[in-house]
Amino acid sequence: QSTSPGRNEAYSAYSAYTRTYLTYILGVVQLISTLTTTIYFPLIPTLSTHFSVSVQAINLTVTVYAICQALSPGVFGSLADSYGRRPVLLALVTTYTMASLGLALNKNSYTVLMVLRAFQSIGGSATVPIAYGIVADVAVVSERGGMLGPMLSTCNGISAFGPVIGGALAMKSTGPMGVFMALLGIAILCLLLVGFLLPETSRAIVRNGSRPATGVWRTWTSFLSREQED
Repeated sequence: QSTSPGRNEAYSAYSAYTRTYLTYILGVVQLISTLTTTIYFPLIPTLSTHFSVSVQAINLTVTVYAICQALSPGVFGSLADSYGRRPVLLALVTTYTMASLGLALNKNSYTVLMVLRAFQSIGGSATVPIAYGIVADVAVVSERGGMLGPMLSTCNGISAFGPVIGGALAMKSTGPMGVFMALLGIAILCLLLVGFLLPETSRAIVRNGSRPATGVWRTWTSFLSREQED
């Protein structure tokens, strides 16, 4: 293991196994950023009909999503650096989950569609820089490519099918609501993965991983294990 300059401790105390499963968890979590974008485009004509607005009005929701996508990473990436990866990532995935639930339940309000798409973007877009921050926390520079490659392949590979999935679901009787239900399912999966399996990696909180996490920085699994021991 590589060591930090001027120190005797290893740069990372995380095992190779932990880095491997973090790679694929982060690949799945980033889906809520990339898949949410690609799956939406085939819905534009259907949404226009469903909400009785013009195609240009639906395109405006794409613009709002893009604006939030540009702003969210800078804000929440910095918060994750200061306050830890886990609590910020959990808050973002929860925001995305609630927005997806609202979209699935929204029947006829174009305004609600626009607002909730903005919250979907805020919740999903910032997962990308946080994922990169986690990789930087647990792996030295020479090993980061081995994590980033599979992580991005997992994320982008699944997202490439977004238009196909979106078009197929839009053709079903559920229409665009079926797409939002699918995104809600993915959001719940990501929330469970982050909550139960993703350790806190911020070096400001746990150093190189050798300092035990406490409070909100602990995984839900650790709380369950402690309750069973008691």
